[in-house]
Amino acid sequence: MKTLIGQAIILDKSELKEADIRVLLSTDNFGHIYAIGPNAKKSKIRFVGGLNTFSHIEFSINKKEELFILDESTLIDENGLAFENIHNFITASSLVEVAEKLFTLNNPAETAYYKLKFALAHLDNKKDLKLIFSFLNHSLIDIGEIPELSACTMCQRAITGKKILFNYYRGGIVCNICSKKDNRGENIPQNLYKFLTANASEANNFEERVVRQGIFLYERYIRFKLGISFKSFLFL
Repeated sequence: MKTLIGQAIILDKSELKEADIRVLLSTDNFGHIYAIGPNAKKSKIRFVGGLNTFSHIEFSINKKEELFILDESTLIDENGLAFENIHNFITASSLVEVAEKLFTLNNPAETAYYKLKFALAHLDNKKDLKLIFSFLNHSLIDIGEIPELSACTMCQRAITGKKILFNYYRGGIVCNICSKKDNRGENIPQNLYKFLTANASEANNFEERVVRQGIFLYERYIRFKLGISFKSFLFL
């Protein structure tokens, strides 16, 4: 039997039998792990602070062959900001769903833990909305789906005019001429396009509203590329 010790973000949980809980953990050193917490619904001594979605915990897990048993855990941060309003809840839920899909289970080389940890911690801090956008942007890099923004993804012409089409199928911006051939996707405003193509120092000058538009656009683009559908009616 091998013992794993570390920190994790709880991505999902489900009840087993009368008192057991099964959790999906995004860990700091062991990738994504499904673990079973025996009697976790009743034991407050072994599972201090509980096992709730979005929570940041310290854990001790016993691994026996392919089975992971959560021996004990201690709550570090429940990421309560995620539950303060519907927008935060939707954003937090989306982040953990994307993280769950992006990274291979039990692969230590591919962990969303650190990006996810800081993104969740700064959900309600307006000046750190860019951290959430950065999480999504780096997620696109991780899966090799960086959108083409500098020129038309179909003909490579420079983007001109007020109408800018972001085409999910083509993987980026489409010019006015090519949009007549393929107009799938959605039109985005000029200020959002400028934000998406801005460098790090320029990005700090954009309003919160524009950053939220960027988060919404990239979140949908990732979902399209990975085939993720929302789990909750709250997303509809």
